[in-house]
Amino acid sequence: HAHVTAQGTFTAQRQIALDSFSLDGPAAQLRFDGHADAQTVSGKLQVARLDLGVAAPLAGQRLGGQLAMNADIDSAADFSRFAIALDGHLDNFSSATPALDGLLVPSLKLAGTLKRDANGAIVASNMTASSAMLQATLDGRLDQAVANLKAHAVLADIAKLDGRLSGKAEIDASFSGS
Repeated sequence: HAHVTAQGTFTAQRQIALDSFSLDGPAAQLRFDGHADAQTVSGKLQVARLDLGVAAPLAGQRLGGQLAMNADIDSAADFSRFAIALDGHLDNFSSATPALDGLLVPSLKLAGTLKRDANGAIVASNMTASSAMLQATLDGRLDQAVANLKAHAVLADIAKLDGRLSGKAEIDASFSGS
């Protein structure tokens, strides 16, 4: 059984605003504190535990593992503008893609900030993903006038991707232009 709590307001104009929400169940334990209404979402999301197996039907494949994260969110409800700062980890990931599983186990740490402004520009600030096999970073900006995006990744053992390969791989990529 799951336990759900929510606190907010319902106006005479039938507008709903949510100030807090929590879910504690067998597959998930999460909490949101802040403000969410039809126009904006702003606050802190704490996911103490999310079993990825519940998302398997959406993904169309087998999924396993546990996600935990904290996120500071400031967004338009339609995501036309958003800022999300996250820090979390994915433990014991499994899927129908063994090469991906090998890169992400036993734990993948995720952190950084992703923003989209009202003009559509996307900004990644110190976005990182790290596991025993993978170290990756993404920084930069993409918008209609200028692109300046840089990525760096190190794969500790490319045999995890394909048994016919061996060694370490280091990748630097940039996307720029106007």
